[in-house]
Amino acid sequence: MKVYVFPVSNGVAYWGVKSLLNPYTGGAAYCAGFPSVFGGNDDDDNTYVTCAKEATEESHRKVELDSAVFKLLWTTKVDAVHYIYYYATGFHYYPAAVLSVAQAAMPSYLEGTGDVLLLDMNAAPVPDLTNLAALIDWILQQFRLQFPHPGPVDPINNAEARQQFNASEHITAFAHLVSRHQADPIN
Repeated sequence: MKVYVFPVSNGVAYWGVKSLLNPYTGGAAYCAGFPSVFGGNDDDDNTYVTCAKEATEESHRKVELDSAVFKLLWTTKVDAVHYIYYYATGFHYYPAAVLSVAQAAMPSYLEGTGDVLLLDMNAAPVPDLTNLAALIDWILQQFRLQFPHPGPVDPINNAEARQQFNASEHITAFAHLVSRHQADPIN
C-alpha cells in the first residue's frame, strides 16, 4: 500500500520535488527531478505517521504535519498496489528549515530535493479527468516559475521522467483535489 498527502493551506497545495537519483540504488529516481506528492510505502505504520514522516523527510523539515488534520481524498488500485491520497490542513511550514549534517546524509532525506512547490488551486485550470494535459502543463509551468532550471540538465527534458510524471497517479489525485477545492474551498 502507498499513502500520500497534499498539505493544503488557504487553497495552496504543497508538493515536494524528487531527487534525480534514487539514494538506495544509485540509479535514476522515479519521476526524477519532477514535482511529487509527499508519501510512499506504508511500512505497517499508522497511515498518518507514514505521511507525516515522508513529508518531513522529502521537504527537508520544511513541512511538518504532526498537528495536521487529515481528510481522505481518493483511493485507487493499480495492478496489485493500493494507493490512498489524503489532504491535510493545520500543518506547519518552515521555508528556511535546514537539515543537520547527519540528516543530510540519510537516504530517506535524499529521496527529495527539499524544494517545496506551492500550487495555488484557485489559479489551476478546471480539471478534466478524461484529459489531464492542461493540468499537467499548468503544474510544470508553476514548477518552472518557482524553480528555474535553464540549460540541458533541466529535468523536464528527461523524456522517461516526464512520461512517468504524466502517467503517475499523483496527477489524477491532484485533479480530484483541485475539483474538491473549486467546489468547496479548502482553507
